[in-house]
Amino acid sequence: MVHTGHALAQRGHNVTILADRAAHVEGDPLATWGLERPPSLDFRLCPLSWRPGAGAWFRWNVVQWADAAGRDSIVYAREMKYVQLCPRPLPVVFEAHDNARMVARDRGEEPGPVEALERATLARSAALVANCGGAMGALDEDYGTAQPPLRRPLV
Repeated sequence: MVHTGHALAQRGHNVTILADRAAHVEGDPLATWGLERPPSLDFRLCPLSWRPGAGAWFRWNVVQWADAAGRDSIVYAREMKYVQLCPRPLPVVFEAHDNARMVARDRGEEPGPVEALERATLARSAALVANCGGAMGALDEDYGTAQPPLRRPLV
């Protein structure tokens, strides 16, 4: 996600990244990945590790961003829980790294709640990007046409 946003900013697009605080990242998160900050990249790291507070922080920031964004803007999201918070009519491109229902089932967990969230995420998304063909294939197998019509694996 960070690399995708960075690549878009390197090509001159205005990019805002709203990121959860990762316990393993100290200092400038971009420097952690060896990336320089392009002028058109606004990287906002959530100052809260408390999940309800982080959700409120994200909701406030995305609404503020959406109010200022142009009509040709999109939300590119990685976290299913945040896709539902994105204001309409902004289109969402969701980046999947797996089939969450399948992962829950493989862990011996009840897949119902995560499947409901995954279905809602796919329904809200205008497009789906998967980090590999295997993830895309697993999503195709479980959700078929209940996915965004525009779907592409990154590799």
